[in-house]
Amino acid sequence: MLNVRDSIGRTPLRWAAQAGQLEAVQALLDAGAWPNAPDALVHTPLDTAVRTGRRDLADLLRRHGAIRSEELYRTGACCRCGNPVVEEAPNACPCCGSTAGAVSSRASLDNVRAVVIQRLHASVADWARVNVESIEPGQDLINDLGMDSLDLVGIPLDMENDLGLEIPDSDTDGLRTVGDWTEYLVGRVWGQPEDLPASRGRAD
Repeated sequence: MLNVRDSIGRTPLRWAAQAGQLEAVQALLDAGAWPNAPDALVHTPLDTAVRTGRRDLADLLRRHGAIRSEELYRTGACCRCGNPVVEEAPNACPCCGSTAGAVSSRASLDNVRAVVIQRLHASVADWARVNVESIEPGQDLINDLGMDSLDLVGIPLDMENDLGLEIPDSDTDGLRTVGDWTEYLVGRVWGQPEDLPASRGRAD
């Protein structure tokens, strides 16, 4: 359970880093949590600490061998646990035993789109109080799904938590349909983690 993943690949360590829980991060690392386990978008716990400006978290993670996602690609790290020596053991990762291989390239655009659609449709369905299977790209959030101004506030909050983004209010003004939101989020996520938001300070 220590390194169990949610539907988009986030481990308890990633969640603790995202929540800014220093003591929880320390406890998970001490218990043997993988410091570099990438999620479905190949973001690491250290990426999260840097993005949120938590230098204390970033320093703690680095002391336990944490690296940024760019290093995962450069070192040929394991795509499951993030262990950066998988190329030295091509048959199985010496850390987790995975035979899935290394992180050889950035998360594909198709993979990014699939994750965005999964999380966005879940959020829209929740706030619009409809079945997720009924969500379609052309639906207008207000006219077709009956969402009000309070419902609309929930979507960017969900997406910030689920996708590791900061979404300015000014960005959401023209996003009227599910498809509008999808294209916006895919564009934002595809720019991560190299183009990390700097509004709350960088810890790199």
